[in-house]
Amino acid sequence: MKIAIISTLMFDTSIGGVENHLRFMSKELKKIGHEIKIFKPVWKQEYEVSNKVIDEIEVEYINMGKKPFDLKRFSGGTVLKYLPGFLNKSIYMLSYKDVVKSVSLFNPDLVWQHDFSANILTTKVLSRKYPTILTNHTGEYLMIKNNPVLSRALPGLLKHYSAIIGPSIELTPDFHNRSVTIHNGVDTSKFYPLSDEKKYSLKTKIFNVDSGKFVILCPRRWAPTKGIYYLAEAIKQIDKQDEIAKEIVIAFAGSDYDGYPLYANEVNEVLKGVKNVKVVKLGNLTVEEMIRYYQVSDLVVIPSLMEAVSLSAVESMACGTPVLSTNVGGMPELINNNKDGFLVNSKSSSEIALKITELFTDSDKLNDVSENAFLKVKERYDWSAIAEETDMLLKQML
Repeated sequence: MKIAIISTLMFDTSIGGVENHLRFMSKELKKIGHEIKIFKPVWKQEYEVSNKVIDEIEVEYINMGKKPFDLKRFSGGTVLKYLPGFLNKSIYMLSYKDVVKSVSLFNPDLVWQHDFSANILTTKVLSRKYPTILTNHTGEYLMIKNNPVLSRALPGLLKHYSAIIGPSIELTPDFHNRSVTIHNGVDTSKFYPLSDEKKYSLKTKIFNVDSGKFVILCPRRWAPTKGIYYLAEAIKQIDKQDEIAKEIVIAFAGSDYDGYPLYANEVNEVLKGVKNVKVVKLGNLTVEEMIRYYQVSDLVVIPSLMEAVSLSAVESMACGTPVLSTNVGGMPELINNNKDGFLVNSKSSSEIALKITELFTDSDKLNDVSENAFLKVKERYDWSAIAEETDMLLKQML
């Protein structure tokens, strides 16, 4: 089957759940025998080449011309918050004809969209000729769904899709006649636990600290829906406990994300007051680099306000690193609290701080949860099994 994947989010230049989903799902479907081509719309200033092969997957870059406006500098502030970010994604629709033309030349058997507003008009046009599927990853859908006025438009917006895949129940529309929940997966041949000896040695090398330090990793973009501000506030609270704070390292992966600069400023302002906890900003990392950070960390924190079944959480669990997450979206589908992970309420810095402090002093609990998390992911969340389930759905569309 020839499959055209459309997404403005891609694993060539950025990290994140959607990007890694695309990388691993494309590779698994290619193994099954499908011909995969990814179409990524880019603005003129970002356009370099028309085609590139990345990780054995062909990517076509579609030059959308000059960006008509950029509201990025207003994103993440207290007043406008999400609106500028939503509009920055939606303006891709202005050049939808270019994407339609490129995909039509490929003449796929099936079109598969992995963003939301950016290409919803593109797929609406393409659906007249090709079966079209949406994997509903993003918080844009939830923002519309949770608004009593805007939510009325969702059935009309999504009716052109032959099927919709939600990575969590919350992201699976109940009004669509062909929607299914398929969770994110993990490549267990890449993501796996290290021996204690290797873990401590690598921890010392990477962070330049004693191997006994308690390392916390937060693998989230600095965006309002990811709840980074609440984790920063929690770290500030822990920082007041001198004896504990001096033993903790907090590492932020995704801290270079520039989609919400005002929000990033708010987070940095909080972290300026942290004196005892060691704060490390890792910026954007490759998949290979992320694996090492998962493996050497003692705890991964997902403080999100909106979340599917987080790919970062699944990857962390595969590496034997326990996950502390807010109990939002699909996370309770993944984590059985206090058995294979930990759940706290969202927007609660005090609960995050309390749980981190508790786990810092209870290594036995962490070890038990680590083992349970690893076994759960290995049995249920390997990408090969997730791809097979997805493949069955794709074939039904023909």
